[in-house]
Amino acid sequence: MKRLIFTLGFIISFVAVFAQQYSLMFEIQFVDTNGQINSVYPGNLSYSFDNGTVYNNSGTFHYYGKKFSDTALVSSSAAGTLTIYYDDCDSSTISKTFTGVTPNTTYTNYIVYCDPNNVGVTCNADFSYNVSQNNVSFNALAVYNQAHDWDFGDGSYSSQEDPVHTYSSPGTYYVTHYAANSPTCTTSVVDTVIIDPGPGCDTSFILLDSSSIVYGFASTVSPYLNYTWTLSTGDTLNGANFQFDFQTSGTYQVCLTVSDIYGTCTQTSCQNITVSLVCDASFSYSGQNGISFYTSGGGYYPNHTWYFGDGYTSTATYPTHYYSQAGTYTVCHVVESNNGACSDSVCQTITAPQGSRQVKVGFYNLNVDTTIVTQTRLYLIEHDTSAGTLTAIDSADVYITNYGESYFYNVPNGVYLAKAAVLPGQTYYDSILPTYADSTLFWSSAHQIVITSGSSSSTFSSTGYLIHGTNPGGPGFVGGLISQGANKTGAVGDPVPNLNVLILDENMEPVTAVQTNSNGEFSYDNLAIGSYYIYPEKEGKITTPIEIEITNETTDIININFDANSTTIVPSEGTGIEEYLQATISVYPNPVKDQLNISNTSDSKIESVTISAINGQIVYSSPNVILSGNAESLDVSNYQSGMYIIEIKTTDDTIMKKFIK
Repeated sequence: MKRLIFTLGFIISFVAVFAQQYSLMFEIQFVDTNGQINSVYPGNLSYSFDNGTVYNNSGTFHYYGKKFSDTALVSSSAAGTLTIYYDDCDSSTISKTFTGVTPNTTYTNYIVYCDPNNVGVTCNADFSYNVSQNNVSFNALAVYNQAHDWDFGDGSYSSQEDPVHTYSSPGTYYVTHYAANSPTCTTSVVDTVIIDPGPGCDTSFILLDSSSIVYGFASTVSPYLNYTWTLSTGDTLNGANFQFDFQTSGTYQVCLTVSDIYGTCTQTSCQNITVSLVCDASFSYSGQNGISFYTSGGGYYPNHTWYFGDGYTSTATYPTHYYSQAGTYTVCHVVESNNGACSDSVCQTITAPQGSRQVKVGFYNLNVDTTIVTQTRLYLIEHDTSAGTLTAIDSADVYITNYGESYFYNVPNGVYLAKAAVLPGQTYYDSILPTYADSTLFWSSAHQIVITSGSSSSTFSSTGYLIHGTNPGGPGFVGGLISQGANKTGAVGDPVPNLNVLILDENMEPVTAVQTNSNGEFSYDNLAIGSYYIYPEKEGKITTPIEIEITNETTDIININFDANSTTIVPSEGTGIEEYLQATISVYPNPVKDQLNISNTSDSKIESVTISAINGQIVYSSPNVILSGNAESLDVSNYQSGMYIIEIKTTDDTIMKKFIK
């Protein structure tokens, strides 16, 4: 009786759903090539649907409010523009326009409209389902909207289109799906769903131990079962398998409780296991470059400490160590349990070669024509931090479109920088500046590759993006000379060849770069009107740049000369007014801690003061400073430690000085 009542109620509800009628109106508008509207109206415009229905110019559909997709064809007997207007179910107006219409040609319009009176559609109750333990997902297979009702065969029902149902017990169930899309079209389909009872509550299990670690495995693993392990330590674990570190020797009880997902069975069984902690720190090793160490004593130990005999240690289970010098070393391995109840140590004397690693240097070249190959030289530069020197120890030429890399092998312990420079004669030689990884013009801010004996990696990487300059070009010409100053590598006055000279704009942004020739000379003849910094760049040397200004009146600036000393590159000493200002304007104390004083005893007035960090960043700028015969005090207490350049512009000339914070 209950089943009959449900079915009748279901059918009545369908009648209520589909009794309300709606309308879909559409109109076709045609504009011919002379601008006349509907010049072929009526009769010579047609609109036909998939089901074969054909309409002229306009029409009205009657429907029951259910969406239905369709493909409609529209054609005209004359040339012009066709536009179709129609209302969607929510009363919004939808339009589609075809331009360049030729006579008697058919055009396709894809629409979603409100299906009138179920035209061309039959109701369908077919369905599929997927069983996952006692959960079943049902899927109605009809491709259009219709009403649904489900009887799951266990006294439960649903009106969803694609319901998910959970059965409380295993068994065979007859599922009925009712579907309807109009008062006159209802149908139903019955299918059988079998819910597997599962394997039952089998509580047999296996225990295995490895030193302090015990592993448990349930004999029967099933998604229909729940597993709970209870240990005599008071710990509880879930899952078909477990792993547990008992940490101390002794006999322990392990119990497994199994229950099924239906709640129809629950069983428990227990076993005892004896744990004996025996630590063994024995080890072996191998390798001709880096030495790899392996534990060989068996068992599981959570704590390892390796002493390599050269001052370095490791807590890895299987470390690899690189020795900075070949020789004989005593290596010790210590193992210990978490609570210290078990420990052991073993030492061996090994003979190790000098370890070396490889360094991969790669640079990306973006925003360029990737069909052009650019030959670029990659440098590996050693930074001796104790001596304060940087030396290019190796180089490799690569061909870059958008990326290029090279490996440098047998690199000993040390600190290294990576650098890339486009070779002369290449397409982008003037526009790509020498670049340090990762993407900086200055060695002082370059990425450092630090390789020590404690470094476990065999390959180190350093990458960057090549820096492009921006130079609109113009009438400006600059030229100068770089000579040896006071240093250990050459006589004073000797030319410095092959030195990169950066040309930067007034904000220290890149413009271009040139290189000195065999006579130490450099020049560039395509600069726009504006202010520039001339910045010779050499790894390990601190540069004091020279600021120049190219104007319409002064387009050629020459004699931009520098001295390359042991640790600095500075403007060559001048004569006349510059020498006078250098002698009469002083900056003190140097080094400075909090207050920097500027003293002016010259006849020139100071107009502005600018302070820049060594990387070019402006940290202080004070225009309109009028100072003559007095001292100006600047607060530098918040500056970071390092070298700074102070530019002092006077009414007669501009000078630069350095100070250390």
